[in-house]
Amino acid sequence: FIIGRLNFISAFLFAILLGLGVDFGIHIFSRYLEERHRGIQEGLVEALYRTLPSCLAAAFTTAAAMYVLVLFRFKGFSEFGIIAGTGVLISYFWYIFFLPPLIAVLEKLGFVKDKRASISYTIGKWIAGKERLITVAGALLLLTSVSFLPRLHLETDFSSLRANLPSTTLIKKKIGRVFSLSASPAIVLTSSLKEMRDVEKAIHLKMKNDRTPTIDGFLSLATLLPENQEEKLRIIRKMDSLFSTEIINELSGKNRDDALRLKKLLSVRKPVTINDIPQTILQRFTDRDGNVGTVGYIYPSVPLVRHDKALQFKEDVLDIHAPSGKTYHAANDNIVLADLYRLVILEGRYTSIIVLLAIFFITVITFKSLKTAVLVNLPLWAGLAGALGIHTALGGKLNLFNLIVIPVLLGIGIDNSIHLTKRILNTGDLAKALSTTGAASFYTTVTTAVGFGSLATAYHQALKSIGVLALEGLFVMLLFTLIIFPPFTYRLLKNKMD
Repeated sequence: FIIGRLNFISAFLFAILLGLGVDFGIHIFSRYLEERHRGIQEGLVEALYRTLPSCLAAAFTTAAAMYVLVLFRFKGFSEFGIIAGTGVLISYFWYIFFLPPLIAVLEKLGFVKDKRASISYTIGKWIAGKERLITVAGALLLLTSVSFLPRLHLETDFSSLRANLPSTTLIKKKIGRVFSLSASPAIVLTSSLKEMRDVEKAIHLKMKNDRTPTIDGFLSLATLLPENQEEKLRIIRKMDSLFSTEIINELSGKNRDDALRLKKLLSVRKPVTINDIPQTILQRFTDRDGNVGTVGYIYPSVPLVRHDKALQFKEDVLDIHAPSGKTYHAANDNIVLADLYRLVILEGRYTSIIVLLAIFFITVITFKSLKTAVLVNLPLWAGLAGALGIHTALGGKLNLFNLIVIPVLLGIGIDNSIHLTKRILNTGDLAKALSTTGAASFYTTVTTAVGFGSLATAYHQALKSIGVLALEGLFVMLLFTLIIFPPFTYRLLKNKMD
């Protein structure tokens, strides 16, 4: 009821929120299974007592990362942030208030079974005992992946962000073979046909004087209704009189055929009016208020699917100074996309920094220690760098849409580190922390990955790039959080625990 609609990106939030929201339930239920030997009531109380602080911190870090997206002027991101941030907080309170009584009811009905695999403890014990090996392997992985970061580029080809359906690709190829003009002209609006004639003169003057032309042509109703028609008709009649039947009969072959065709063209005797133009053509030059002749089309001579070319075309057509002194403006989807691209790149930088600072601030408050907060955030920072490096190594790029994944990954990726560090501090046993909270963190990552995985299967390449980068980031961060950094973190926290 706050926004009242879903957009191109937020329409997929249902699947993503399902994967994110269930994380709280997994951690609470996993801890209850450890404490159920105390009895239902005491087990639930102990589970909530132990998991509430870390779940609350995780909820606030994730929600903070989402809410920071509100700073984007691009509605696709800002509305996504509002809905996602609010959804995460609602999910947290929903699980806190409704999951415990549900567990109690299911326990009494005999539906709760503890089927945790013993292999999780074996894996946890192995990780705890291989600190040197894991640290060296992790350092090599991080250095290798980071070495690819200088090759990380932004995608400047807009065609790679569209739906990649075989049928549409075939149609586009056919259109390109049939029509010489671009299928993506910029549109300019005026108040009258007279003003459109001024615009046409300005465009033709621009095409004549521009040293780096990006305009291929201009089409409007004024193009179909030439000026000074009476004067031109007199010239036509004079030309027609020169092609008498006697002269044409003296010609032969191709010359005679050409003369006959010209004679037919010169047979016009009255001016062309709007009434002579088919309604289907008039519709192209009519605005939504029914004003005829107020819509014009500026055709580009450069491929607007390229960011730099779209910006050049924008510079040529954004401000059209007519001979009358008025200024008109033209735009199309590629011009808007090019402007949006520049805007998102600029805002994406400082929003990611704000998310990092917000997460660090929340972890300092949660653990009441600057040193511990740094240790909690180290896997996040290393995981993000590693994920972007691996994404680059696999041939991936950042684009207008998957940039949103970076602040989102920061908000989600810190959760596992918060839960695991809390458990290490509470138990003092790394193997047990990994086999219990670590196992729960693995399942929460899988559920979140399932949510983003719905985007990775999309035909639309922009949505697919969001899903792919999110999946890569989630599992690389999981690797750093649950395997590479825990032995290192445990050793540095040992003095504090002692």
